[in-house]
Amino acid sequence: NTLTFSSRFSFDERVYDDHFQRIYIANNKPVIYAIAEAGQFQAGNKQGNYLKTSFVLKQQLAFGCGRWNYALEAGKIFGTVPYHLLEIPSGTESASGYRKLQFSEVNFMEYAADQYISMHNEIILNGLVMNNIPLIKHLNLREMFSFKLFYGSLKNTHAELIDYPVNFYSAQKPYMEVGAGFSNILRLFTLQSVWRLTDLDHPGANRWSLRGSIRVSF
Repeated sequence: NTLTFSSRFSFDERVYDDHFQRIYIANNKPVIYAIAEAGQFQAGNKQGNYLKTSFVLKQQLAFGCGRWNYALEAGKIFGTVPYHLLEIPSGTESASGYRKLQFSEVNFMEYAADQYISMHNEIILNGLVMNNIPLIKHLNLREMFSFKLFYGSLKNTHAELIDYPVNFYSAQKPYMEVGAGFSNILRLFTLQSVWRLTDLDHPGANRWSLRGSIRVSF
C-alpha cells in the first residue's frame, strides 16, 4: 500500500489547459520535481513501513551551436524494505534502443541503492563538424554526445527481509557510461556508440553497444 505526493515547479512556463488535461509548453528554464512516497509492505510474515523521497531537476538548455539536455536526481529511502522497493536504475530490461533517461549498459537489476544520485546528460550540436564536410553536409547530421552516472549506497539490513539476487551490487563506486553519435538521420533517427566505463568485471557486463532511437527533428 502506498500514498504518493508529487509536486512540480517551473520558471515562466506556459501551459495549455483542456478540462482535466494540462499540456506544458517547454522553455529553456529548469523544471523541479519533488516526490514523497509513504508505504507499507508485507514480505512473507514480515511487515514494515517506509518513506521514499526524491528530487529531480530537468532542463533543456540552448546555446550558440546546439543544446544541452540534462536531468539530475537525488533520493533516499527511510526504513528497511525488500529489494524490490529499492532504487533500481533502469537498464537494458526496458528496451534495446537508446533513451535519454535510461542507462544503456546496465544489466537487469544490476545495481540498487537506498540513497542515490543520478545524472543524465545529452549534448546535440547543430552540425558543427559535419556541416563543414563536402557532400556529407547535405545530410544535415547533428553531432550527439551523452554522459550518464549513477552513485549510491546500500545497507545490508534490507537483505534480512528477502535475500538479494545473485549479481546484485551497490553503486558505492559511481557507474558511468558515455556515448557519441548522430541525430537527425533522415530527420527521424538517432544512432549512438555507447561505452561502459566502470565495473567492467561484473558478470555479463557489456562494454560497448550501438543504440538507436526514433526522434523527430525540425
